[in-house]
Amino acid sequence: MKRNFRVVKPIKYLPKETIDTLISLISGPNQLRDKAMFTISFWRGLRASEISLLNFSDYDRKKKRLLVHRLKGSVTDIWYDLQNPEVRSLELYIKMDRGTVPGPLFLSKYSYCTTGKFANIDGNGNIKPKGVKRAYLDQLMKKYAPFAKIPKDLAHTHTLKHSICVYLLENDMNLVDVQDWAGHKSIATTQIYAKISDRKRRGIAETIARKLEIEEKEKSIKKS
Repeated sequence: MKRNFRVVKPIKYLPKETIDTLISLISGPNQLRDKAMFTISFWRGLRASEISLLNFSDYDRKKKRLLVHRLKGSVTDIWYDLQNPEVRSLELYIKMDRGTVPGPLFLSKYSYCTTGKFANIDGNGNIKPKGVKRAYLDQLMKKYAPFAKIPKDLAHTHTLKHSICVYLLENDMNLVDVQDWAGHKSIATTQIYAKISDRKRRGIAETIARKLEIEEKEKSIKKS
């Protein structure tokens, strides 16, 4: 009986330093929003479609937490404590651009006019802001990737999800915690990232090399 084995494609990811560079290069009239989107997308490991699911009410400004909604069978509707870069980018975006009107967390530029008044108002005078679409994040990624020296095969937003998983593992977070952080239902998914953590592998090799070097020196001292 033949067995059908699933072929696991190599995980493609970017170093955190490259992602920081990418975010710093974002400019234009919507840069505060766009920088906040990419910051949240990276640190929370969110797909572009999941970014568009976030509402302003999902962000607890006092507790600095975010209610994350995930798709494709991932663990969803979980509150996560945010990291400082996330809080800083969100607060700056809210204070200087978005405001506190209910609706999508990341508003589409078509939600308000240049005067600052909301353009989308229903027949009863209620504001109906629209959120950014999934395709917009991919457009941004492709726009700024060349400036951050990111190759074309890595110039898509899902790379950010891969990158945070590798980053966490390289910084000594255990598999179970990374599984929870990324919303993986199965730890087998998380283990894929552990196999490609080159920096971690090199670090272990260097630690062993230093230990062996010390042992060799100690032996030579004893002999002398």
